[in-house]
Amino acid sequence: MAIGTLNEFAWWRPLDPATFRIWKMPSGERIGRSRGRLEQYRPLRDHENLFGHFANVRQSPEAMLEFVAKFGPLTLEGMSKLRGEDIARTLEDARIMGDILRAAERRQFSVTRSKEPKSVCLNIRVGEPGSLEPLLKLEPRTLLDAIWLQLDHALSGDNVVRRCIHCQTWFPAGGDSGRRKDAKFCSDEHRVLYNSLKRTKVV
Repeated sequence: MAIGTLNEFAWWRPLDPATFRIWKMPSGERIGRSRGRLEQYRPLRDHENLFGHFANVRQSPEAMLEFVAKFGPLTLEGMSKLRGEDIARTLEDARIMGDILRAAERRQFSVTRSKEPKSVCLNIRVGEPGSLEPLLKLEPRTLLDAIWLQLDHALSGDNVVRRCIHCQTWFPAGGDSGRRKDAKFCSDEHRVLYNSLKRTKVV
């Protein structure tokens, strides 16, 4: 899937971080939406290394809640006011994604696979013949699907994945990322912050 198509993917995030909270359920902990409004945005256009942020989530319900409060629910269940996000499932996805990125980074790393294959769901949209819109458009169904597809793109072609030496978040470099293959920072902001802190320590 072309990165341009992924960048057009729209999702919802809370206007107020307190919109979501951890629910204690008999079946396990979930992240539920209790109040507050959501706004639509384009997560992969705004965060080209969202996969890196997700893979860096600590293995705790509180860390996953922090991610959801910033970027929005990961699944349709998470969007529901009745069901809520399955924390154990999303933490497993984050762990597996982190293992894959470490394997890509070091070339040799043991990846602990889940018992069942992970699935990614796509919506198919057919446009009008002769219009300016694409005749066939495949879109990820959820934010979690979109993050997996973004990771796939980051690991394909001439792209490489590196870890920012300021925040330790993985990001794409080389290929069509717009960065040099030997880039050390995920953003210009972090390059400036890192060098500023370095000068402060020297003084």
